[in-house]
Amino acid sequence: MLALSVFAIFATAHVLAGAVPPRIVGGQDTTIDKKPFQVSVLLSGRHNCGGSIINDYWILTAAHCIQRDVSVYTVRIGSSMRTSGGIIHEVDSVVVHERYTSPSRYSNDIGLIKLRHPIEFSAVAQPIRLPEQDELLEDDTMTEISGWGTLTFWGSTPEQLQMAVVPKISMERCQGMYDPSSLSEDMLCAGYPDGGVDACQGDSGGPLVAYEKVYGIVSWGSGCAWAGSPGVYSRVSSNRDWIRRHTGV
Repeated sequence: MLALSVFAIFATAHVLAGAVPPRIVGGQDTTIDKKPFQVSVLLSGRHNCGGSIINDYWILTAAHCIQRDVSVYTVRIGSSMRTSGGIIHEVDSVVVHERYTSPSRYSNDIGLIKLRHPIEFSAVAQPIRLPEQDELLEDDTMTEISGWGTLTFWGSTPEQLQMAVVPKISMERCQGMYDPSSLSEDMLCAGYPDGGVDACQGDSGGPLVAYEKVYGIVSWGSGCAWAGSPGVYSRVSSNRDWIRRHTGV
């Protein structure tokens, strides 16, 4: 699965209770025409995080992915490859949720990137729909995660875009696997009891998708694809009004 559980921390070089920024573990190769909303957020020209196109100017990502000066970020759009292809977009500005509390907690781990020039939509660059405010995703729904994160905990990084399928699990079950104080209502959890599939380092900020909507943003976790350690995602519907207020989407 995408090594999400670790993704948040790796992306920012912080270490929090063993959490690391995620990448996809236990997944498979995919192509950008199947995930045309997926982008690579570059830090000083190198892949750092994932993100999702939500309209022709705006990218949805994790707050912990955009903590530096806006000048160091660009966004690669329309490529299946981590280091080549597509179009590199310059960034105009970033918006970090005002209640994001890095690095001790990951509540409100949501951010927005505004591009300097609009995206020209095509078969490999398309916006993804958003859920409505407080719209819930049922437990046990199978979701898809994608990104260019590492293939194992602190392992190699793929050149080709990866995807995997993980079930959404209840907050009650998730609280039984993590310190309940580390979880909040604006998060959701997904993964298998025995692990094996997850987001990992480099997947942070990327999408968790169901029913052609982005319900989650890869945020944090413990290790990558470890048993009893599901990936934790920012719940998009908890901040839907916030997104609309800043983007008009």
